[in-house]
Amino acid sequence: DFGRVELVKKSSDESVTSGSTYYSLENAVYELRSPESGKVYGTLNTDSSGVASIDNIPYGEYVLKEIKAPEGYELDESEHPVTVSAESQTVTVMEKPRVPDIVTYAAQKETGDKSPVAEGTIVITDMVKYSGVEQGKSYRITGRLMDKSTGEEVPGTAGEMEFTADEASGTLEMEYSLDTAAMAGKTVVAFEKLYCGDEVIAVHED
Repeated sequence: DFGRVELVKKSSDESVTSGSTYYSLENAVYELRSPESGKVYGTLNTDSSGVASIDNIPYGEYVLKEIKAPEGYELDESEHPVTVSAESQTVTVMEKPRVPDIVTYAAQKETGDKSPVAEGTIVITDMVKYSGVEQGKSYRITGRLMDKSTGEEVPGTAGEMEFTADEASGTLEMEYSLDTAAMAGKTVVAFEKLYCGDEVIAVHED
C-alpha cells in the first residue's frame, strides 16, 4: 500500500518576512528518508506558497530533512518524523528567517579618533560589520555623513559599495572626505543602509 506526504513551510517570524521580496518560501528542498537506513525515498521542492508533496510512498515511518533552504532563510537542521498511511500526511515546518544586521565604527583615518582633530579636509574611515547575509549573494551598502544636531546630510559625503558575501558575516571599509571648517563645532555621525537588489534589508542610523 502507498500513501501521500505533504510539506507546508511557513515563516517563523512574519513580522520580518511579510511583504519583503528578500524572503521566499519557494525552492526549499527536503528529502524523505528512512530513519534507520537513511535511504532516500523521494525529494520535495516547495512552490511559491511553501507547499510540496510526494505520492506513492510505501506505508511506514520516515523523516523529512531539509538539504537546501529557500531564499532568505536558515537551513532547517531538524528531522521531522512522518508516518505514511492510508490518510494523507501533512507536516508543517516553521522556517527561521535570516535577519541581516550592520554595525559601524567611524573615525578619522589618520589618527583613529572619533572626533576629528585636524583642520582642513580629512578622511573619515567607516568600518561596517555586517552579519546574517547569505553566502554567495550580492549586496550593496550605501553610507553618508550626517550632522547629528540637524539630521541633515553633510554635502558631498554620500558613497556606496557593492560586494558578494564570502561568508555570512564580514567587514567592509568605506571612506568619506570631510571639510572640518564647514562642520566646526558640530558632531558628525555615519548612517548606512544594506541593500539586496533594490530592497533595504538592514539600517544603521543612530
